[in-house]
Amino acid sequence: HINNVGAIILALFPPPTTPFDPVIQSVQNLHVSILSFANFLSRLLSGLLSDLLATRFLIPRIHFTFLAALLMIVACIFGAWWVKNVSDLMWVTVLVGCSYGVAWTAAPVLVGEYFGSRRFAFHWGVMTIVPAVGGQLMSLYFGLVYDANRIVPDEFWDVIGGSSVKPCRGTKCFAPVYAFGAALSGL
Repeated sequence: HINNVGAIILALFPPPTTPFDPVIQSVQNLHVSILSFANFLSRLLSGLLSDLLATRFLIPRIHFTFLAALLMIVACIFGAWWVKNVSDLMWVTVLVGCSYGVAWTAAPVLVGEYFGSRRFAFHWGVMTIVPAVGGQLMSLYFGLVYDANRIVPDEFWDVIGGSSVKPCRGTKCFAPVYAFGAALSGL
C-alpha cells in the first residue's frame, strides 16, 4: 500500500486526471500524512498498552504481532472488495498505518525477548531487511497487475513517445494485489 498508494489514487479518479494534476497530488500527500499519523499514534498506544498488559496481566507481547496481522488482513480485505472511491481508500490507509505501527513497536521487544541481547543486532537486522524484500516483491506484483489492466496504446512507438500511455482506471488495477496481501498476512 505505502509503495503504491499514489497509483491507486490515480486509478480511482476518473479520466482525464493525470499524476501531475494538483488534486491528485494533494490527495496523495493526504494519504501519506494519514498513514504516517496512524503509524505514529498506533506506535504510541500499542507500546503503552503492551507494557501495561505484559506487566500487570502477564499477557505476552507476541499477541501484538497477531493484532498487527489482523489489522493488515482487514485493510487488505477492504482494499480488495470494499474500496470503490478515494474516500473508501482512506480507511485502508488508516488500517495499514496502524498495522505498521503495532508491528514495528512490538518487533524490537520480541527480538530481545526471544533471541536475547547477545545477538540482537543480527536478528534485528534480519527483521528489518525481510520486509523491504517483501515490499519490493509486492510492488513488482502490483506493477504487473496494474500494467495488465491498463489501456494499451495501439502502436509500440506511442509507448516510446509516451503520447498514448494511459494509466489504469478502476479497482481492477489493485484489488487482486490486496487479496493476495490478505492471504500473505494470514500466514
